[in-house]
Amino acid sequence: MTDRSPMFMTAAEAARVSGIPASTLLNLARRGEISMRRIGRSVRFTQQDLDDYAESVRVAKRSPFRLAPTRKKATR
Repeated sequence: MTDRSPMFMTAAEAARVSGIPASTLLNLARRGEISMRRIGRSVRFTQQDLDDYAESVRVAKRSPFRLAPTRKKATR
């Protein structure tokens, strides 16, 4: 965690840090796709929550091998 980010961030603060809109972060939290903490009725995120989510949706590098194109069926 960086020194500048607070331990617990609101959705708006987490949105500024992550570049993900606050409404999307809240929807992801409701669906359980990103971890969050509840403090009373407030939802809070940590830098680790954001990092874990970013890692989980990271796209793997493309394989250097290409699949052979499939043959098209002849039309009559």
